Amino acid sequence: MLKLILPVVISLVLSLIYIIKFNKNHKSVTIISVGAVINMVCLLLGIVYFVLTSQDGLAVVGQMGIYALCFVVILLINVITVIALKKRKI
Repeated sequence: MLKLILPVVISLVLSLIYIIKFNKNHKSVTIISVGAVINMVCLLLGIVYFVLTSQDGLAVVGQMGIYALCFVVILLINVITVIALKKRKI
């Protein structure tokens, strides 16, 4: 179970670290775009690992759907974080 959740946690943590660290120096669209790329790369690596280690094809399809949903949720968290940090800055 940990191998399924670990890419989601890593993706969220890495994208939030990037957003918080580079919030002052870049535009909001750039920050959100790079956060989305970090998110996508981490989740795609999780999918590749799951495809290589799983014997059940239906489980792979289900996990892809779960990771797609996690991508959207993490992207929303990133957008909310950027907006909150930009408003706090003003």
